[in-house]
Amino acid sequence: MQARQDHKQALAIARKIKHRLFEGNALLNLGNVYLFMGVHEEASECYKTALDIYRQIGNRTGEGWGLAYASLHAHRLEDHELAQTFAQEALDIAEEIGDRHIQGYAWTHLGHALLSLERSNDAYDAYKNAVALRRELEEKHLAIESLSGVLRVYIQQTRLSEAAPHLEEILSFFKQNTLEGTDEPLRIYLSCFQILYNSKDPRSTKILTKAHTLLQEQATKINKDTFRHSFLEEVTAHREISIAFAEGKFIS
Repeated sequence: MQARQDHKQALAIARKIKHRLFEGNALLNLGNVYLFMGVHEEASECYKTALDIYRQIGNRTGEGWGLAYASLHAHRLEDHELAQTFAQEALDIAEEIGDRHIQGYAWTHLGHALLSLERSNDAYDAYKNAVALRRELEEKHLAIESLSGVLRVYIQQTRLSEAAPHLEEILSFFKQNTLEGTDEPLRIYLSCFQILYNSKDPRSTKILTKAHTLLQEQATKINKDTFRHSFLEEVTAHREISIAFAEGKFIS
């Protein structure tokens, strides 16, 4: 994957010229690439080292970003209490320094942690805060990502009919936009599929097919077999899409 090579090269340069901020940024970006591929051990090391650097040089912005993504990583590892702690720390820093972009990520990742801890009402509030903030910032694609979290709240609470307005907004967004720039585009598709399928809506077939096609397209861009396997098997949303497609969960 080219992004991995680019960030590794940037890291090597940063270390050669002994630029600590650039080193932290390169590690954070590299950690995000590993997170995307589901390569957990390498992602953990990158985030830990990046956070150590940001704290040593007193860079609160970097620390906020590092904590926000460390939260998402902890959530992926199903350590949801740690994910909550990291997200809250990221939110506190973001509010302290007035960085609204970090706040949007922190609220969203806090929602993930709270929902996994079965605190669905608190998760709903976190997601709605993220949606409102991202709309104010005109980050439409990121607002959609946070809104998909609201869908998952309704799934957990088995209140599928109440998800309809939010679902239709996301489906309408799909018609003219891509999900490029979101952290977990396939999870957004999966959330929509789950609502539609459980509501016996035939549109679920198109969404599942689109998700599976995107999953396979992204997998082919990963040239290392072990990383491709991690991408397909070690990321829950990716694995669930593959299973649903293989089981033929289509509604005609």
